[in-house]
Amino acid sequence: EDFSTSQTTRLFLNKDFKTSSIKTVFNYRSIDYTTDAPLEETISGRLDWLGRWFDNHIRSEVTYAIANSQELRREFVFIQVPVGQGTHTWRDLNEDGIQDLSEFFEAINQDERNYAKIFTPTNEFISAFQNLFVFRVNIDAPRSWRDVGGIKGLLAKFSNNTSWSADTKTTDTDLSTRLFAFARDINEDLLLTERNSLRSTLFFNRTHSVYGLDFTYSSSENKQLLTNGFEARNIEEFVSGARINLTKQYSFNIRTKTRKKRVNSDFLADRNYLLDEYEVNPQLSWQPNNKVRVAFQYTLREKQNILTSESAEKAT
Repeated sequence: EDFSTSQTTRLFLNKDFKTSSIKTVFNYRSIDYTTDAPLEETISGRLDWLGRWFDNHIRSEVTYAIANSQELRREFVFIQVPVGQGTHTWRDLNEDGIQDLSEFFEAINQDERNYAKIFTPTNEFISAFQNLFVFRVNIDAPRSWRDVGGIKGLLAKFSNNTSWSADTKTTDTDLSTRLFAFARDINEDLLLTERNSLRSTLFFNRTHSVYGLDFTYSSSENKQLLTNGFEARNIEEFVSGARINLTKQYSFNIRTKTRKKRVNSDFLADRNYLLDEYEVNPQLSWQPNNKVRVAFQYTLREKQNILTSESAEKAT
């Protein structure tokens, strides 16, 4: 009677140092089905590192993880569509009248876009490899600088939070790509999903009881393989904020935002867009006691798709 056997190995490592600590776990599992099916191996691991310097005024964290899974192998075909609604064109290079996959090219001219690239799943499974990297850092000036004048007193008013993450899933079996996909340029034929995000906020007088400022920059990139091809969504955003307590009862806040949002699809080119957005949001608050608070708020928002000649969209 056929049966399967499996072996699992797990390793742990936890270590505390003077200014940092590290935690790691590594898992390896193999399954032998004792049939014609190949040996199935899965590897996963995670590393968490925490660093603290200058009396905890600089704190940094790193998370690194790898894993693999089974995904349906995808093949692609080209189907003919109405002119202008596709992404590729066919050129019969060997003049045999047969549409070979190597004879389809991305079309430049609109009247040549008469074939669409369609990804189709198969019944065959292949290994997919996921790679995650997250970095975070928080920086605060020493508290003792707050009562000192000059450069130290000015720097004590600033603080910063920054984070960066990269999450990638590929079918590339190359070891360096499996371990460091976040730092590699992956071929689209081997890419399944890719997500990158960066966010950094600079604070001025963050804990001050009277006034404060903050400036935030964020960027996110998401790329995913769908049935008909890749779809990418990118967002870049700048946000600034200011607050001031006018009196014990009245306070004023204002936030401004500028954003660029891009969507780019391989198969729905007519729905691609690049939005330019601007928003301003002032707010006046009145709080006579701890139980009552009244806020007056106004929002002005403008949007424009700069990929087309359409008029800007405005909202208040």
